[in-house]
Amino acid sequence: MSEVTAVVTTYNSEGSAQRAINSVLAQTIDCEIIVVDDASTDETMAVLQEYNTHSNIKIIRHSENKGGSAARNTGIKNSSTKYIALLDGDDLWNPTKIQHQLERIKSDNSAVAVYCDYSNILQGIPKVRNILAKSLGFQSGNNGGPRPEGGVELIPHILSMDFDLGGSSTLLFERTVVDEIGGFDERFPRHQDWEFLIRLLKKGRLVHVDQELVVKYEDGLHSIESVKMAKFLFLDKFEIDINASKKSRREILDSHYRHLAMVCLQNGKFQQGIKYLLKKSKLSPNEILFALWSLIVGFYTRIVHIYTYFAYQMNRILRQ
Repeated sequence: MSEVTAVVTTYNSEGSAQRAINSVLAQTIDCEIIVVDDASTDETMAVLQEYNTHSNIKIIRHSENKGGSAARNTGIKNSSTKYIALLDGDDLWNPTKIQHQLERIKSDNSAVAVYCDYSNILQGIPKVRNILAKSLGFQSGNNGGPRPEGGVELIPHILSMDFDLGGSSTLLFERTVVDEIGGFDERFPRHQDWEFLIRLLKKGRLVHVDQELVVKYEDGLHSIESVKMAKFLFLDKFEIDINASKKSRREILDSHYRHLAMVCLQNGKFQQGIKYLLKKSKLSPNEILFALWSLIVGFYTRIVHIYTYFAYQMNRILRQ
């Protein structure tokens, strides 16, 4: 019998769902597989139907779009194993991911969760963003070096965004602990992983496998409104933790203002970005360079949007 349930969540993932599911089927450890589709409007369900003959795969479809957190909760509630591992429909696992993570979490009696390193495959604007980042000397994504392990002492680093989990696809955790904390908070459009992890760390330790066992795919920019909403919820929910943190409240707020400023600038919303940047108590030389880099990405984003718009209009005219 399987020890691990792989919860694969999809939304408009017709081009990547098969890749994600096949990476679970290729694991060296057999997994129960639950695929939760969050009311896709493309051909994702047609792709998923190809797996109906697999006895260890259960496919569940939401009747309406509820968000990634709700999809993960649906999968967790329908699981029947001791451990849960999450996989976004855009990502994939290395064949030995579950094997290495099971070995690590079982080696530490105080551990309730384990994560791993990851690699990025960037397309479109994120690819351009990464090229510009490297040219200016900024690291992007999983940048090597020792990865932290621990319990509640990690919370201040998560609060200040100084912790790179790599998204939920890197996580494996105990099912019983998730039941205790109530699963994912379905109000969050972003920062779901940080919010979930903070509550998880209050129950036990997070340990790490020092191998790149996940490949993450990224081809778009974050929505400004979803990031703003998530930050409001995040800072409000963990106000007590922020006030009790070894990092100052000002330091934590500054990190979120900086992140929001960069999201706005990279989306071409320059006035909003500068407004949030000026909310910081001070700007380091590196942050000024980072802002200039984000401005360049923002200009590129605007050019792409303008080109796409005119190409669409020209295509309409030619078809008339």
